[in-house]
Amino acid sequence: MKTSLASCLVVITLLGANRLGQAADPAHPDQPLVAPAEALSRLKEGNARFTAGNPQHPHESAEERKRMATDSYENAGALS
Repeated sequence: MKTSLASCLVVITLLGANRLGQAADPAHPDQPLVAPAEALSRLKEGNARFTAGNPQHPHESAEERKRMATDSYENAGALS
């Protein structure tokens, strides 16, 4: 029993190590990659819009967020 468990662990480890040098498949291959500086710039612009109360889309207003918070009943959480 110990030998087969150890063999399984070795195989799983080797299969996982095989993927270390490979990049993950893009979630949306039809969209171009964004440079890190551009991504950071977009995040900062979005944060500035959010704090100024100027949503990019009309359904993202502070009033809508408040309404959704009172109507929301979460049943899961995420820890990071």
